[in-house]
Amino acid sequence: MDPHQPSTQLSASQMLRLMKASVRDASVVRVRTDLPPSGYDMSEFLANARIMLRAIQEDPPKATKTLGNLERKFVRKVYFEMEWPEAYRELGAHLKAFDEEQVLGVHVIRVVLELAKLVKKRKGRFHVTALAADLLQETRTGELYELLFRTYFGTFNLSYVSRLLPERLSLQTHVVDILWYLASLGQEPFSTEELAHLWPELVSEFSSHRWWPAEGAFSYALTAQIIDPLRQFGLVERLGVHAIEDTLGYSLPPWRPTPLFAQVIEIDLGPADPDEIFVPAEMLDIESAFRRFRAEADSAVLNQRESADSILDAWLSFVDREGPESLEGWDRERFRVRPGKKPRRFTTHFGPEFAMRLADAFIEETARRALPQDPDVVMFAALVIQEFAVWCVEHELVPASDVIVQIVRTEKLAASLSELKMGAPFVEDAHVVRLKVTLGGVKPLVWRRIEVWDDCTMGELHLAINAAMGWTNSHLHRFAIGHRSIGVPDDFGLPGQEDEDEEDVLLCDLLDVGVTTFAYEYDFGDGWRHRVIVESTDEPLDEVYYPRCTGGSNACPPEDVGGPYGYAQFVKAMSSSVSDASKQPDAYLEDAEDDPEDYRGWYGRSFDPHAFDADEASHRIRQWQETPDRPW
Repeated sequence: MDPHQPSTQLSASQMLRLMKASVRDASVVRVRTDLPPSGYDMSEFLANARIMLRAIQEDPPKATKTLGNLERKFVRKVYFEMEWPEAYRELGAHLKAFDEEQVLGVHVIRVVLELAKLVKKRKGRFHVTALAADLLQETRTGELYELLFRTYFGTFNLSYVSRLLPERLSLQTHVVDILWYLASLGQEPFSTEELAHLWPELVSEFSSHRWWPAEGAFSYALTAQIIDPLRQFGLVERLGVHAIEDTLGYSLPPWRPTPLFAQVIEIDLGPADPDEIFVPAEMLDIESAFRRFRAEADSAVLNQRESADSILDAWLSFVDREGPESLEGWDRERFRVRPGKKPRRFTTHFGPEFAMRLADAFIEETARRALPQDPDVVMFAALVIQEFAVWCVEHELVPASDVIVQIVRTEKLAASLSELKMGAPFVEDAHVVRLKVTLGGVKPLVWRRIEVWDDCTMGELHLAINAAMGWTNSHLHRFAIGHRSIGVPDDFGLPGQEDEDEEDVLLCDLLDVGVTTFAYEYDFGDGWRHRVIVESTDEPLDEVYYPRCTGGSNACPPEDVGGPYGYAQFVKAMSSSVSDASKQPDAYLEDAEDDPEDYRGWYGRSFDPHAFDADEASHRIRQWQETPDRPW
């Protein structure tokens, strides 16, 4: 194991508790308060907070009428009394006005003191509370330190101190994770780049900035929001002019936990379960293990790259979807950054052994959804699982004894399932939902009746509808359900108005809250709007492959024909007599209304607006489910 990776192993129950914990949770994050007062002398933040409290106690300052901040003369006074890094102190010499908002260090301390209920405003002035007066006693230094620490990292908005970046609360949910990581290091050096490797899903949430790429923006935010505040509390320190090198050879400014960290901070995750060990290091989480397995394993199975990748991607999605349900007490909503954003991914926190424990369920899922024309997919999935298991043993990621049992069990299960007819339901409570999809604004009326599994994601439903209608999945799409918009998240929406991720929403979840009709929009340029009506929910039939198309009428308009109006002109043009069959298929549609030959030349073949075949539509659904071509 990398010397900078934590060696402490966690069981699933411990990992779950770590992910759910807040700094305010004293049962998980313990802060010692019984050191002598001098033991906390390393904390710059504690010293500055006491300076401000005493200054307010001696002469309560006015609050400004506009923002309610500390008045300028008070800010100037405490600023030059407080402890600051040399560069920050030099900055004060160039300030002409000491507005609290301009002196971020003073501003943060005042906000934290108010959040901790140590300071309050009354009659236009700031006053210390009775609690603050008690905690200012030397004998209660440890209690004041603990209150400030829990308030800063558990209540205060950490993203406020990295003003050069848009506000993101992602790091706020990882404070306890980072504290546990630092506690496991002892006094080993570390860099923000190493922390980025441990939580790659966090880096992906930071977009490129005019001064930094995404990784640099994450590093800046991590330093400003967590690492430097920990320095202010005396818990980490820089190593001066020394440097460590990352795996690419770059020289990085290092940090390391101080002796005070080991004395004051303890992360208690409860007793470990020796039967389920997971190591939350970058190279060992499920997603990273899959990535390295693809890149490093010398396997004949993996040489079938596209097929093996499809199996691994499906397995990863399955673990992300089913993993939370297998651990009691997991709450997906708790880990959402804000409405409309993705939750923290399960597979980036748990080790590959957990994926192995869900292998049998994944094999059954593969058998249930395998295509009738590809009966070997179940056995191929079993081979990929076995190859991954052996690779994990070789890299000491999972116990060899467990893997031997798993390999035998997987092989027997796959052999039994591959002999059954594909499409036979393996989940007793599985249901099939019958939907009628009608395309609006066109004549003749175009509609389809499809049947899908009730536990399909809205992304899978999109593929089924798109294929059944006859579209080619080459444009953007979304579902509109009341005030909810569900589709493929992007970075173009305003904060809080982004589409919900269609892979996080199940059709059955919508049915459970009484949804009976909703809209499906495809190609925002042409504006094809479909009305989807839930007709019934039934038991699946034996030996029937789902999803499927069972009915419909009339042909789907061609892609890029110009919406309902353009389609009307297209149908009119294609129904007229053909006078020039030599038109090239790449001709433009300009002035097509006046010259029908442009439409015929653009389309390049005949078109029957009344053509429809349910079996052909079902075949397209099967093909798309096997290889979903999703460019957006």
